[in-house]
Amino acid sequence: MGDKKLKIFIFGKNFINKEEKFERVLNKIQAKYSKWFNESAPRELNQKHSTLKSHLSNFFRGSKRRLEFRPDSNIPKTIKKECLDAYDVMWP
Repeated sequence: MGDKKLKIFIFGKNFINKEEKFERVLNKIQAKYSKWFNESAPRELNQKHSTLKSHLSNFFRGSKRRLEFRPDSNIPKTIKKECLDAYDVMWP
């Protein structure tokens, strides 16, 4: 079973569609602030510069899904707010 098919089997198609849509939103946010990301130091091995995903921590607490930023993230508040607002729209 392919990775996407397995995810759909486990989590359901609606959840996976939301997750993919949110991923596209995050990509747009990173593109919008590309100058900041391109000028910030890499946070992971094999990166040329920082990425939005390298600042995020996404986890479940009980049945509640949450989006948080890693404690050592230096991402500007405006970018954080955009991500959190988008997240709240996707998973109210």
